[in-house]
Amino acid sequence: MFEEFLKNMLPKARQSSLRRLWRRVKFAGSRRHCLVCNSRLRLFLPHGVVQRPNAVCPVCGVRDRHRLAWLYLQNETPLFTKRMSLLHIAPEPEVAKKLSRCKNIDYLSGDLYLEAKVKMDICGMPFDNCSFDMLYCSHVLNMLPEDAPAMREMYRVLKPGGSAVVQVPEAKELVTVDSPWPSTKQVRKGLFGDKAMYRRYGIDLGGRLEQAGFNVTVVDYFSRFTRADQMRFGLIKEDIYLLLKER
Repeated sequence: MFEEFLKNMLPKARQSSLRRLWRRVKFAGSRRHCLVCNSRLRLFLPHGVVQRPNAVCPVCGVRDRHRLAWLYLQNETPLFTKRMSLLHIAPEPEVAKKLSRCKNIDYLSGDLYLEAKVKMDICGMPFDNCSFDMLYCSHVLNMLPEDAPAMREMYRVLKPGGSAVVQVPEAKELVTVDSPWPSTKQVRKGLFGDKAMYRRYGIDLGGRLEQAGFNVTVVDYFSRFTRADQMRFGLIKEDIYLLLKER
């Protein structure tokens, strides 16, 4: 009822901040902690085609995979401690807002459809070779009709010594399953449960990334946390791929 009141009675410029404040109060607690918006909550909301619990922050909308990556970027990379240029592909609004406010980060976001600073196709990015120190890309490669051109472009725009942090949904017991070409939304939904997906990655993902030139490290970052912290921070068991461009 209160959120409906905000929508009908207040200008849009004020709705967002008041809605966040209201949700902080509505979901206030001590059992959960969103590390991106720093909200203390009693629960995270479910999310997904097959609903998974403890997934979405009710205040900022950040999902479990983003919180996992945020912890990794904070604790395992120099992103927040050194002067670095970062390309954020398919930017999640709350994560983009936080990263763009960091004074040491030369931040740029890009996407073909989402709101971003640069409208671009990841398979043909409008940047010079060796433009960025770091790249962050979450759940994008699986949404592309062809992933190899995107992987090569990611390698091209990184500086020598640069790195990319990449996440994708995967099934470790499988070899990557690509949708047939040409495919339809119905076929993709039947294969992957999501009409927007073009593949389900498997154990060969590292090899596919290596073909683009990367040195690949697969990080099971989720397992480094205690069960209590996995629940408290609302994390998902999903590998992080750290991609290095050595030269």
